[in-house]
Amino acid sequence: MKATITLILVISQFVLFAKKTPISIDKAIKQGLISVDIKGKGGYSGNCAQIKISNKHKDSIYVILEAGRKLNSLNNEEQDLLVTKEQIFKLKGMETKTVDAFGFCCQANNHAPVKDSKFNVGKMGDSALIALAQFCNKNKFSTGDIQSSVWCLSDNHSVAGIPGNNEKLRKFVAGIKKEEIPWYQKEYEPSRGNQAFTNRANKINGNITYTTLADGFMNIQLMDANGQLMQKFADKKMLEKGTYDYWFELQVTNWPKGKYFIHIYSGEQLLSKKEFTI
Repeated sequence: MKATITLILVISQFVLFAKKTPISIDKAIKQGLISVDIKGKGGYSGNCAQIKISNKHKDSIYVILEAGRKLNSLNNEEQDLLVTKEQIFKLKGMETKTVDAFGFCCQANNHAPVKDSKFNVGKMGDSALIALAQFCNKNKFSTGDIQSSVWCLSDNHSVAGIPGNNEKLRKFVAGIKKEEIPWYQKEYEPSRGNQAFTNRANKINGNITYTTLADGFMNIQLMDANGQLMQKFADKKMLEKGTYDYWFELQVTNWPKGKYFIHIYSGEQLLSKKEFTI
């Protein structure tokens, strides 16, 4: 009798624990435990989607929306969303809740979702997107910085598109892409209407540190990929020997895509050569 009571207690504790153990939203849907209805709120980053989630059974359930999960747009012209904030929802028996999903567009060439755009629960992203989503889940970054970082991996955008003051995020994304952290930041023309990303650079900026070992006349030149001089920023400016910082900022609206180079000279000596890409 005592053994039977003990077994019942163990089973009861296991069932209670199982109910409290979160189940992924995808698995809960496939097992028929919940139903969901996902709509866009208008916009493509941050709390831009709303999930209506209903428990179809009398028992309570914990459902997890994972960082790294994709919400797939039912409109092929609109962007899917990558969730970057993990959330666990507790649903009582037969309860329905409406919650926001914190996600970011991950198809830069598609249109931004509009209000009431339809989505369904998709698969987890690839290993790079999952790693980024979980990194963002553990850190506090601006929505603009996260969006730029997502496009770096989903659409192979340059890490230079992540603002230069966010060294932590730049370093993480560059590590995933196995690239050097760019010395410069690339800014893009703002999007219009339902366009999410223009892919048209309008400004390049960044700091260049250089050292001259002797007094001399400094020259700073901008060259194109063919070695043709495009512009001079300093011409025969006298500098004493030492280490200097030069803040470079240039409007590049409507410039042809390609590589460009900044040369810093002291007399005939090349002190620094920096490359940027539009």
